[in-house]
Amino acid sequence: MRSIKILIIIFLFINTIWGLPKNYQIVEAKYVCMTQDKVFDKELLPVSINGKTYYGCCGGCVLAMKENPSKYIYAIDPITKERINKADSIILNANGYAIYFKNKDSLNKYLIKLRNQ
Repeated sequence: MRSIKILIIIFLFINTIWGLPKNYQIVEAKYVCMTQDKVFDKELLPVSINGKTYYGCCGGCVLAMKENPSKYIYAIDPITKERINKADSIILNANGYAIYFKNKDSLNKYLIKLRNQ
């Protein structure tokens, strides 16, 4: 939890300096439906799979994750192109959709790339 707060502070600092869009922010996993990769403004339903916690926005998403976890609990980091576990990732809210990152370095490279577009 503390590392997420530190990342949010770092992100706000970077956002202030670089002028990144205000609709991009780091978000805690409990606000992300990991079935739809959408960000919500309320805490979602927790789902425990293989000792890790994932979140779904409704019973249908929770059931889908439980029935086919390999389809929903992984994402591809847009920078490293590695398959990562959503429960272990840093999540960026990009206009209401979640983008998952392996680590801070990957997130920072993405933000620099975003700024330079």
